[in-house]
Amino acid sequence: MGTSIGLSMIVKNEAHVVERCLRSVKPFLSYWLIVDTGSSDQTMNVIRHAMDGVPGEVVSRPWRDFAANRTEALELSREHSEYLLVIDADDTLDVPPSFVMPALTADAYMLRVAYGATTYFRAHLLKASLPWRYEGVVHEAVACDAPHQQVVLKGPVYRIGGGGARSRDPERFAKDAEVLSEALAREPANTRYAFYLAQSWRDADMPVEALAAYERRALMGGWDEEITVALLQAALLREKLGHARDLVWAAFLKAFRSCPTRAEALTELARYCRLGGDYALARVFAQSASEIPRPHDGLFLDESVYAWRALDELAVAAFYEGCHDVAAALGRRLLTEGRLPPEERARVSKNYELLPEAVRAAAEGR
Repeated sequence: MGTSIGLSMIVKNEAHVVERCLRSVKPFLSYWLIVDTGSSDQTMNVIRHAMDGVPGEVVSRPWRDFAANRTEALELSREHSEYLLVIDADDTLDVPPSFVMPALTADAYMLRVAYGATTYFRAHLLKASLPWRYEGVVHEAVACDAPHQQVVLKGPVYRIGGGGARSRDPERFAKDAEVLSEALAREPANTRYAFYLAQSWRDADMPVEALAAYERRALMGGWDEEITVALLQAALLREKLGHARDLVWAAFLKAFRSCPTRAEALTELARYCRLGGDYALARVFAQSASEIPRPHDGLFLDESVYAWRALDELAVAAFYEGCHDVAAALGRRLLTEGRLPPEERARVSKNYELLPEAVRAAAEGR
């Protein structure tokens, strides 16, 4: 018999999404414990129906905050299983058909988290015997005072689906920003609060506030990946706000220099140059971006940059520069390698068809 895995989860008014989540994780579970913090819909009934055949229980507890309630769910769950799987009700576990759960020995396993084209790693499978807890007023993170090791569990992908009760609130990002502002006032050196305050202002469509918050976060030091993301977002916001061209350029280059092993900043700078009609520089930056391999991991990696966007920017810049052989070779590559999203294929195909027939024939080897 394999290592027992229990589900540890908090919910409130998630009847419309929770079954999708539970179906995705049920095959791996020997027990489940879900803390309901005040549902007024059919969440509890949906859970019991979906989890029929697997032992478990729904426990009602008053709402305190995300970290406190998640920690409470872990504490209630730990006696029932050797490992605890933590997932949100509107997310799913995307498991390859050939995946077989390995023997679990590590203290925690990180899953690749995917939100659209953005990916990163986060711990979601925790050894129950360790004193795990969650910290943070929002965007809470798992922590443990005991020595521990986290490793990557290859295969399953944790997909952020959205559509849950919280995501239905149009003011949620502004509310998060308010909560984080208050928390940061109490803990001014908390870099995580500073980073997610900037993220919240951005998502609330408050670009001026977001720019100031990102630049403040970048100056605080700490985790280099957060600094890189903050600098990239600051550059994108300077572009959005119509700042002077030299300031936007400098911001993108600063983001790149903070982490030269990531290609996002150069790809965005290539796009910015292309939109400004500077195709020669767009080609230079896109060429450099296309030569950077996808990092093994990183915070909020833009998978599209490494799969196709850098190459696409290079192809378009080459076309406008008159380097049709380069544009044709890249266009052919984009159309045949299978990494291009369906919604981009028609545009890339149209661009390819604009090239002279002789050039296309050479690219196709005919």
